[in-house]
Amino acid sequence: MLFRDGLARAIWVIVCEKYGINTSATERARTTTSTEAPRPYIRCPNDLDVELPPRRATARVSFPQPKTNVDWYRYVDASPAWGKQLQADLPPGLTMLTFTAWSSATNYTNACRMMIRIRGK
Repeated sequence: MLFRDGLARAIWVIVCEKYGINTSATERARTTTSTEAPRPYIRCPNDLDVELPPRRATARVSFPQPKTNVDWYRYVDASPAWGKQLQADLPPGLTMLTFTAWSSATNYTNACRMMIRIRGK
């Protein structure tokens, strides 16, 4: 349990004292757990707007790897899956990529989205 406001924490301490719970030991355990596994974050590159090359049905698009605090190869998934290759040949239209970073130590995830627009002539 993490308390973000003083009132909730004060109630927690009062209840613990009433039932004889050692709040200092509980507080240490709670702090240790919350600092060992930070929440994952991920930040996508800016959306792309690409013009289709003349006489071509697709455009080759490359983009930078999203910024994250987890291991890219182990703890980031892409949808569609080809997004992890950071490039693709795409037809005209809109394509949305979703990258999800997850933590192996907690149930936390974080996601970002990137739009790629291929404009045909």
